[in-house]
Amino acid sequence: MNDKGNITFLGLCFLLIISLVCLQAIEKKISYIHDQKQKQTLLLCSKEINGIGQSYVKQIFKLNHYLKILTIGKNLSLLIPIPGINLQTNAGVKTAIKTLKLAQIGHTYAFLKSSRRTTKGRCKISSQFYTTPFKFEVTHFKRDSFNQVIMRESTWKYIISSKTALTYNKLYLKTQKVSSTLQEGKYISKLLSSLPLLF
Repeated sequence: MNDKGNITFLGLCFLLIISLVCLQAIEKKISYIHDQKQKQTLLLCSKEINGIGQSYVKQIFKLNHYLKILTIGKNLSLLIPIPGINLQTNAGVKTAIKTLKLAQIGHTYAFLKSSRRTTKGRCKISSQFYTTPFKFEVTHFKRDSFNQVIMRESTWKYIISSKTALTYNKLYLKTQKVSSTLQEGKYISKLLSSLPLLF
């Protein structure tokens, strides 16, 4: 009878060990699936944000090009006076330049709003993204002699993150191409807590 009790006890211990190992494996699998889901959400969020950034830069550069042409035209009309025509042309050009400048500010506000809406509850973006790659003062851009927005930097760098991973992103302004590098691991949470990230 004692041997039967020992065998039953050993069987129960063995069954308990197998159950614990299975539970641990299931827990690891669930954690892995959760991490993969967060990683997938981060990559999708990064793709959308990078697209918004590219579109924004493209619009600003396009309007910069028009501003340069109009400014050169305005300056040429001042150098070569044609009575009657120059006054009407200058007034129209000034209005067009002012409109294009306002359009650039409008694109900037739309870009910021769209970025915040896209990331809400999904990922966080470093503050470098919201400062844009262009020189900006409180209510207007800094501009060159052709009324074009001045770039702050030639490469726009920013971080997009989730709880367990992040992407280092670079948007090259001249080519408007983006490169993203995914980083994940245990040290990420410490790194994220030290960065100024915004929703």
